[in-house]
Amino acid sequence: GSVATTPDTKALGIAAALAGAWGVHYSPQLLDDVVPWHSALDGCLPTFLAVACTSCSLVYLPPQLANYGAELQTTLRLQVLPPVIGAIVTQQASGLGELAVLGGATLGSLSRGSSVSAMCVGRVFAWAAPHFLAWCARFSVPATAATLATAGGLATVFGCVSYAAAPSIDAATGCMRGVIAALIGRNSQATLPWQLPSWATGGIGGILVNWGSRRGWYHQLVLPLILIEMEHGSMSLLGALDWPTLCMTGAGACAAQILVRRPHHDADLALAKRG
Repeated sequence: GSVATTPDTKALGIAAALAGAWGVHYSPQLLDDVVPWHSALDGCLPTFLAVACTSCSLVYLPPQLANYGAELQTTLRLQVLPPVIGAIVTQQASGLGELAVLGGATLGSLSRGSSVSAMCVGRVFAWAAPHFLAWCARFSVPATAATLATAGGLATVFGCVSYAAAPSIDAATGCMRGVIAALIGRNSQATLPWQLPSWATGGIGGILVNWGSRRGWYHQLVLPLILIEMEHGSMSLLGALDWPTLCMTGAGACAAQILVRRPHHDADLALAKRG
C-alpha cells in the first residue's frame, strides 16, 4: 500500500492486516462527532468571493479582450468553482484529508457547474466515505485499492448523483435568487405587486440581518443565502447588507474600545485592536 494511499487509508490497512493475522475482530473508529453543516460554508466563502471579484473585474477589460474575459468568467463559474467547493466541503466534513479533497473535486467536476449541488452531494459523500473505508478494511481490501475505490469509484458514483440533481438544484437556487432580488434589489425582471420602496426594503433587510445575526442566524440562514446568490460568480445583495449592518457595527464597537479606554480592561482593548 505505498502507491495511491493516504496516511488514513494506510493506517486502516495496517490495522486490518494485524487484526486478521491475530484473529481479532477489527472495527475502525469512525468520526462520531457530526460536523455542523454550516461550518464548511465558512471555508467556501473565500472561494466564492475570489471568483465574484475576478468576474466583476473582467468586465473592465479592453474591448479587444472582451471575448477572453467572457470565456474566463464561464471557466471560473463552471470548471473551477464546483470542484473547489466540493473539495472544501468534503474535506472539512469527513476529516479524511487529501482523500476527501480528491473525491470532492471529482464529484464537483461532474456537477454541471452547480456549486450548490457539489456542496450538497459533497456533504453526503463526506458521510459515506469513512463508512466505505471501514467496509473495505473489514474485508481486508488493500490500502491502495481502498483509496482508489473511495476517491475514484465512490466519488464518481456521487458525482453522477450530482450530475443528475444539478438541473433541479440550479432551478431552485435560481428561484431563490429571484425572490431575494425582488424583495431587496428591485430587480425589474422579478417585481412583486406589493413591493415596498427600495429604501424601505433595504432598511428592513439590514435590521433583520443585524438582529438575526446577533441571535445565531447568520451561519444558519444568512451565509447560505449569500453563497447561493454568489453561485454564478456574482456579488450578493445580502452580503452588501452584511457589510454596513455587521462589519461596520463591529468596527464602530472596536473603535469605541480604543478611543474610550477604561481601566482594567486591557484584554478588551487588545481584542479591539485586532478587529
